[in-house]
Amino acid sequence: MTPFDATRLRVSAIQALLCSQTAPDALVCILGLDSRYSSEAEELFCFLFPSIRKAEPSAQLDDDIIDDVVIAIKSDSIHIYCNPLNYRLLLPYICGLSGLIVHCLSDIEYEDCDFAEEFKINSFVRMLQGCNEIGIPHRVANHHGTHFDKFDIEKWPLIQAYAMDDFRSGGFFTLVHHVVDCSSLLSSIYGQLDPISMKKLLSTDMVQLAQHWQAMCSVISTETKGKPMGKVLISRLFEPLSTYYDYGMIKYAGMHRVKKPFLLCGSDTRGCISYGEKGDVRTHISPDCLHMVVQAVSPGAPLSCSRTYFFVPDFSPDSVADHADIECNEDARLLSDLYNRTISAVNLAMEVFSSSLSSQQAEQAALSCIKPLLVERNFSQVNIQFSLEAYDCLGCLLETKDGENQSV
Repeated sequence: MTPFDATRLRVSAIQALLCSQTAPDALVCILGLDSRYSSEAEELFCFLFPSIRKAEPSAQLDDDIIDDVVIAIKSDSIHIYCNPLNYRLLLPYICGLSGLIVHCLSDIEYEDCDFAEEFKINSFVRMLQGCNEIGIPHRVANHHGTHFDKFDIEKWPLIQAYAMDDFRSGGFFTLVHHVVDCSSLLSSIYGQLDPISMKKLLSTDMVQLAQHWQAMCSVISTETKGKPMGKVLISRLFEPLSTYYDYGMIKYAGMHRVKKPFLLCGSDTRGCISYGEKGDVRTHISPDCLHMVVQAVSPGAPLSCSRTYFFVPDFSPDSVADHADIECNEDARLLSDLYNRTISAVNLAMEVFSSSLSSQQAEQAALSCIKPLLVERNFSQVNIQFSLEAYDCLGCLLETKDGENQSV
């Protein structure tokens, strides 16, 4: 996918939202000093122009030059103010956009600093002519508890300049226009799994998750080799996955994540333990422990991986299932049977749901697969919990309804 294709796709997604009768007339993104370095504007800019910060020409420009950008997106057009230096950086992304209007000086005109500043302000005023309600992202998507005060916007240098009599704008920005926070509107777009976020998911998030999982496996191999099981620290085994999650979530502080990493051994696997909660969880693996359940979660992505490991020498659930004559611990054999049947039930449930979009049919398929084994092993009274969960591309839980196909 070319830079232009990526930008066109995401601009079109925002314009589709602006077609709603309840949506603002325009969505404004002001970068750099002109917005007091708004992190929310930077987030929107990087969403519209993926990888532009990593583009080779950007390394040759100062940040203040790159950030000299103002964008106004309307349902049928997009206005972009830029300077002749960062225009060359933006060009591969914006060339051919439908309804594009570029406000840019020539190289010679831009050399006059005062004239360039006046041109920027005049361009900003012209962008918003005829617009009553203006949407501005004022807090990072999915962060809660931040109150929007439109008068905070009046502190931005470009917004203050807007009110100057020389530009005939009509007065203070927040009095001329009804300003609203559009963060919640944008969050529905940020969370969608489009081709750009899918590429990041496969090339970055999945690779990092696999690397840290492999690091955990290496630690398990080292710590359990030639050492009594009762001497193995659970926290030492879990450290690669917990550190990966904790440090990754610093960027998403305040985001509510339902799914979190864990490492549980033996009888501790029976209960649900909150992430980071000590409780009665053992600090060391029990000497008679037969298995361990591990879950890794990618911060800021919908990826997770859960696996069951068995601490029986030369034991594999697949080998026991295929060769009933192999001698092994009877409890381990029971665990292996449950393990294989559960995998089959989950795969069947996913197959049924993908074709029917019915969680009820998926649950019935899963239960019909696993219940015969439970009856055979005298576990007919076991309470089986079944759920289907949908996540956006940031890993936040979404509400799902039967018959609806989510773009996640």
